[in-house]
Amino acid sequence: MAIPEPQDWIRAYARVQKIADREVLAVLRQAARDVNRMLRDLAEREDIGAAVRREQLQVIKRNLLREQAAIFRNLGDKVAARRLDAAARAIELSGAIDSALLEAAGRTGQASALRNMALKGLEQTLDVAMVRMTQSRIPLAERIYRTRIWMDGRLERLINSALSRGLSAREFAREAMDWFSPNTPGGVRYASMRLARSEINNAFHAVSINAADEKPWINNMKWHLSRSHPKPDICDIYAKGGLNGDGVYRVRDVPRKPHPHCFCFVTPQVPDEEEFLNNLIAGNYNSYLDRVNR
Repeated sequence: MAIPEPQDWIRAYARVQKIADREVLAVLRQAARDVNRMLRDLAEREDIGAAVRREQLQVIKRNLLREQAAIFRNLGDKVAARRLDAAARAIELSGAIDSALLEAAGRTGQASALRNMALKGLEQTLDVAMVRMTQSRIPLAERIYRTRIWMDGRLERLINSALSRGLSAREFAREAMDWFSPNTPGGVRYASMRLARSEINNAFHAVSINAADEKPWINNMKWHLSRSHPKPDICDIYAKGGLNGDGVYRVRDVPRKPHPHCFCFVTPQVPDEEEFLNNLIAGNYNSYLDRVNR
């Protein structure tokens, strides 16, 4: 069994993100269809008076804000499920590392005990991850609520601007449709993708670190810079920081994700088979067995 390479980690996360992106876009497409139906009749009315038009636009404004709130409610379930999916994939990769190393140790009693304890530790890591993700300092529901309030403010400004400019019904409908369209950059699409991708990647990052922290044969992790960075930022500093200026950190010193839409990832620094076996024979992992067995 081969030890996972860095590209295996980013591929595992990318698979989850790809599914999440499809689900987010499906939510946005449905919302866009609902909004288009709402606005279609309005866009055809060019001959109504200014007062009637303004009253009509105020009603549409309330309906658009309700539609936006529904989008973020629907996103909550999608993001929660994909965060757990990302966590499970990080744990699966960590388990593959353990299996590859312990396979080299053969069928000794000590190796079997380590194998059992490593499996038990991974199960506990997932349990802890689930609890932390539901009881974090800022729970997902609160993050979604804050994003929705922020976007409500932006949508209100867009609508109020349309009202103050005296836009025709057709002009107003065009701007509102663009705001909700999943094919238009910015608007609700950007906020939805930003929220989903950030939450899912943060879960993958945190669980990767937690899983490594349980293992005495993993001391360090390496920060890998995402190729998606359009310009240098703090992630470039992290990729050149650490113990020797090469992005390698002690497990408990790995930086948190520094900004939304961060696709950087970390991987455990794995000992070679000889180093692992020497440590095993020397009893360097005995304290781990004792700690987990308590």
